[in-house]
Amino acid sequence: LAGFERRWAKEPLVMDKWFALQMRCDRPGRADDLRRLREHPAWTRDNPNRVRALIGAFAGTPQHFHALDGSGYELLAEEIVLIDAQNPQLAARLASPFASLRRQTDARRALMRAVTAPLLERPTISGNLREVLGLALDSSA
Repeated sequence: LAGFERRWAKEPLVMDKWFALQMRCDRPGRADDLRRLREHPAWTRDNPNRVRALIGAFAGTPQHFHALDGSGYELLAEEIVLIDAQNPQLAARLASPFASLRRQTDARRALMRAVTAPLLERPTISGNLREVLGLALDSSA
């Protein structure tokens, strides 16, 4: 991965794939890798493609997003709050994996609610994000 990064560092679309690939790998530690990659010099929340590549790929990988300890839900919620201030449409789209709440086990449903309910109480939440999270919580009742 390091050699690939050096070779393609100046190609944004290729680097988007580089970020996404690391989140889609089926191996333990994806949450830690996400935290590490958020510190990478090429990471930016200002580029929607880069956000989808890293955050979207993480949330779209069930074994990482639905970690038994809830860490995947927490990481996605952290990012959604930061992104919502800049790009409400992107934040709402990234929140869509929470719509699976009703199909989860009781334990995972509780973890998802514990993360999403406080987001709805934030005074600065966008209407876009409020709608997606509200529907997810309403459908799980």
